[in-house]
Amino acid sequence: MKHSLSILLLFISICPVFGATTAENDTLLRVLREELAADFTELQKQDVKPYFMSFRVQETHRTNIAATFGFLANSNQEHYRMFYPQIRVGSPELDNFKFNPQSSVGSSDLPFTDASPDAFRSIIWKQMLNAYDRVANEYRSVQNRLRTQADNEDKAPCFSVLNSSAAETYYEAPLPHPDLTPEERREWEQRLCRISAAFCRHPQFNEAVASLQAENNRTHLVNTEGAAIVQNRRSFQVMLQVQTTTDDGMVLPLYQSYFATQLDSLPSEDVMLRDAEELGRRLEALVKAPVADPFTGPALMSGPASGVFFHEIFGHRLEGHRMKSGGQTFRKMVGERVLPTDFQVYCDPTLTHYGTQPLNGGYVYDDEGTRARRVNNVVDGVLKEFLMSRVPLDSFPESNGHGRTAGGGTPVSRQSNLVVETRKPYTEAQLRQMLRDEAQRQGKEYGYLFQSVSGGYTQTGEGGSINSFNVNPLEVYRVYVDGRPDELVRGVDLIGTPLSMFSNIAAGGDTPSTFIGSCGAESGWVPVSATSPMLYCSKIETQRRTQKGYLMPKLAAPSLHAAAPSESMDSVIFAALSDELKRSMDSLQIAGQPAPFIIDYRLQRERSLRLDATLGEVCQKQITPWYQKFDAEVVLGNYHRTSQLQAEPNMRGVSIPMAADYNNLRRQAWMASDARYKQALAAFARKQQAQQKATLPADEEALDDLIPSKPATSIQHRSAEVEDLHADELEAYVRRLSLVAREFPELTHSEAQAHIMQADIYRLTSEGVRVAQPHDNMCEIVFSFHLFRNTSGYDVTVGHNKSYLCAAEALADSARFTKELREYIRCRLDLLQAKMEEDYYVGPVLFEGNTGWTIYEKASGNRHNFRAWHPYTQSDREIHVKMNRKIIDDKISMRQDPTLSTWEGKPLVGFYTADANGQKPQALTLIEHGIFRDQFCGVTPSLGTSTPTGNLRFNFPNNRMGAMGAATAPGILRIESSKTVPLKKLRQQLLREAQREGYDHAYIDREGAFYRVSVKDGSETLMRHPSVQVSLNNLRHINALSTEQEAVVGTEDGGARFSIIAPKAMLLSDIEVPSATPEPIAKPTLTFPLHRVSEK
Repeated sequence: MKHSLSILLLFISICPVFGATTAENDTLLRVLREELAADFTELQKQDVKPYFMSFRVQETHRTNIAATFGFLANSNQEHYRMFYPQIRVGSPELDNFKFNPQSSVGSSDLPFTDASPDAFRSIIWKQMLNAYDRVANEYRSVQNRLRTQADNEDKAPCFSVLNSSAAETYYEAPLPHPDLTPEERREWEQRLCRISAAFCRHPQFNEAVASLQAENNRTHLVNTEGAAIVQNRRSFQVMLQVQTTTDDGMVLPLYQSYFATQLDSLPSEDVMLRDAEELGRRLEALVKAPVADPFTGPALMSGPASGVFFHEIFGHRLEGHRMKSGGQTFRKMVGERVLPTDFQVYCDPTLTHYGTQPLNGGYVYDDEGTRARRVNNVVDGVLKEFLMSRVPLDSFPESNGHGRTAGGGTPVSRQSNLVVETRKPYTEAQLRQMLRDEAQRQGKEYGYLFQSVSGGYTQTGEGGSINSFNVNPLEVYRVYVDGRPDELVRGVDLIGTPLSMFSNIAAGGDTPSTFIGSCGAESGWVPVSATSPMLYCSKIETQRRTQKGYLMPKLAAPSLHAAAPSESMDSVIFAALSDELKRSMDSLQIAGQPAPFIIDYRLQRERSLRLDATLGEVCQKQITPWYQKFDAEVVLGNYHRTSQLQAEPNMRGVSIPMAADYNNLRRQAWMASDARYKQALAAFARKQQAQQKATLPADEEALDDLIPSKPATSIQHRSAEVEDLHADELEAYVRRLSLVAREFPELTHSEAQAHIMQADIYRLTSEGVRVAQPHDNMCEIVFSFHLFRNTSGYDVTVGHNKSYLCAAEALADSARFTKELREYIRCRLDLLQAKMEEDYYVGPVLFEGNTGWTIYEKASGNRHNFRAWHPYTQSDREIHVKMNRKIIDDKISMRQDPTLSTWEGKPLVGFYTADANGQKPQALTLIEHGIFRDQFCGVTPSLGTSTPTGNLRFNFPNNRMGAMGAATAPGILRIESSKTVPLKKLRQQLLREAQREGYDHAYIDREGAFYRVSVKDGSETLMRHPSVQVSLNNLRHINALSTEQEAVVGTEDGGARFSIIAPKAMLLSDIEVPSATPEPIAKPTLTFPLHRVSEK
């Protein structure tokens, strides 16, 4: 006897609680409404007028914790509040979204607190200024496009407009405790470590992770129709994930997840431990399973597998916006049967649970402010309705509450909680018998059972793609007709086209299961669920999965060891790396291939702090705790000819678990050594082929690729004062600094920032180099402000900034920096009113400030003259021929001074006592009285230099040239002149020389500000001007340099910073000052809110 399926459905209450007291106390909601109304009204004055606008703000608190093989991999918390505007211009019938429904206009960080409404207003103004210009241009493009191409088949409007009386208002109070408490965070760190330790029985797995993501979102939405929606969403998800690679190169993952809306509703640790152990056993079995061949025939899908199947194959094709273009699979099938008559399919975002299973795709209102509701997509097998946002179709003019987005994407129609039900359920035994009977009828030895899947993807025919799907099964069993036990197989991909697949769905089971996940599409990753019983399909098609071609590591995974609790971090790091380095040098070799010649391990530990504030309120506070990157370089060959494709190779590093644990670090070294060895084999072959074709002069052919490094040990640590981030004091400073804007009513949007990066790098090589040293800290303070907008729509933003060695130094300098900032702002504002230079001038110009950097940059010739290197496969003698020849004015000498650590009582950026090879930097003269004499040398020789000078310096973290690489760079440079003049006399000399050349004025370039100086009385007038260029030819004759000196900071390509002590000013002749064309200043489309308020 068949039984109908009865399911208990729990619904979200949608009774409005928009109480005046609570909502009226919400400052953010009030400001959003006010600014929306003001901007909408003002934009009606434009030729391209908006007919609809919305402001959405999403505040997110997120905690991510992960552990692997028993040690902590990651633990961090994020908090941000983002502003997302939407502007529709034209009319509902034709607007800027016509050909690009997913167009978005970006986002901005908003302050975390509501203490300063002016800060909200300033940020909204800046974002809206850019947003309107963009959508107006898009609308004009739409109009032009319609003149030259056919319209879509669908003739529905671009947007469905509501009457103000239909606008929704809904308010939820903020949820308490939006973040995990410190105690909860510690407890889950320890719990996940214990759970992931279950995977230690499987050291060959290349991934074995237990993770928690806790997320709390609060969304504010207002629009010009009067809607005001404030709602919360909280979720907790634990994921167990393992992955390995088979001997034939197939990558095999398995997953287990748990979802809850309350932290204490997640399963117990014992349950997760048992599941982790079982997951490991299942993956071991999958590795041993035979590879399946392509197959067509009957199949069963478990509940979770069929949930993913329906989500990918059917759900995406129910999303209304896809009916505008592409394959439009079901567009003309409304009212027709698409499934067996006992099947029902619906999407219901009002569900919180299905039975006892919590669901992930629920909400009260969608991201367009439309009330969520159940949509009966298929009733008794007949297609009835699509999922709709406010982008209508011909037959579906209104939204049904499925306009969704994540982040800054424009909401489009997306799935929520997808549910598949049958009124005629079968037991699993009955479905298995159907499968066997059908397989026998088709002449098949077996059918398939898809037990678990990882997801998949679908192509709906948009953008010229094929209307098809590909679901990625993980565990697939052959169910034999003759009753033999099910056989596990691997390497199966379920493929096909949707209409063909759906025509073969024949029956459903009696036990529903739910797949919880996130769906990625045009508007971002949104939370979804898919609930379905087991499905029986009379015919499916599979293909053999494409193998990645990865080889299993040559060496077995290193055995696990218990670390001594008393060991220091340095000891643990070097012990782990030393043990794996020795094993790799001894045993890492593929038969018939060269063994490693040199192995170089690098571990980098980093952390950072970023603070942004506007008008006294913090908009971003991101503290990234210590995390680790690891990389290895494996060099083949010998010193004369290595496998390296370039001198000083870039090493970018990959993120690894954060624990400074012996087993963790040795494991990372094992995997990196294997991967880099295989890459080196391929690189060596390419290099040898290229060198066979190259013809080099004998002296270049004789050059070695690499200079041997001497064994050296250098262990250094930063001081406690430098280590301290002073986060609270720095936050207070940035708040104060951002308030300087209030002293200048002319300013519009502005922000103050502080950014600190700290990194420690460890290096161990098979040549005996053992180095641990902190990078130069970087603490940068910045104040930037919007100066004006030109008639091309380009915003001119300027800023004043200074870099420090640590937070303490920045805080100590706060009064001086603030004073300088006020002067800088006044100068920039005065510059807007300054005269434009209209005459043409070629004559003497006095440059005050950054003289040392100008001389170094021009003399170094794009920074290569002073760096020993040579290309491996082509001749390059350009630098060599300059040696011992004049390249600059003969008054100039330049030398490296490794003994100079301070200047005027402050530490110098770039001072170091040991380079990346553990060698002391050497004193050397680069330029002697204008003549090029020497080069810095790291580990690569050149025609003129083959002795290391201790200048191999680690790249700066996050540098584009390779964050963990090392490059030849200076430390402390001194630029000296054989003859100097006091600055006061230098200015007098400037006027005399200008007068001698027949000018009644001269010019001074003073740190970016340009002054016209009267020859008659020396008075200075600030001028607007184009940039004045200085070439190396100008420096071959320098009139004079100042006696006064300054220290300036330079940066090499790799990011290594260095200091230059040089004369503060220099006087040059024959400098061209072209006449300046005024940059047109446009009136902003929107009035700055603080000016708007003052005007009232």
